[in-house]
Amino acid sequence: MVVARWPTSGRVLGKRRVHSESLTYNQDVIIPHAINALRRLLEILDPAGREAVLVRREIALAESKVSVKQGRDQLAMGDYTGAEKAFAKAYAAVPSRKAALA
Repeated sequence: MVVARWPTSGRVLGKRRVHSESLTYNQDVIIPHAINALRRLLEILDPAGREAVLVRREIALAESKVSVKQGRDQLAMGDYTGAEKAFAKAYAAVPSRKAALA
């Protein structure tokens, strides 16, 4: 379980607990909510600060995961052009050999 406290902020960034060992954990639901919470956190942080860089990197990784999942789903349905676009979007977010080969 991930618990974070920001003593200087009274804003609620997200209301979902992330616990990957839970039987009800569903990555398709959790990751988009986490991306939204991280974007709200990014609005609060100093854009030039180290924390903002880390949050932007985490957002890019999460968006890449979502795009790879969409690409795999489209491949399973036989939509090869849609899958190619989703994999290209994932590679643009986080360049990696795995996404390039997909």
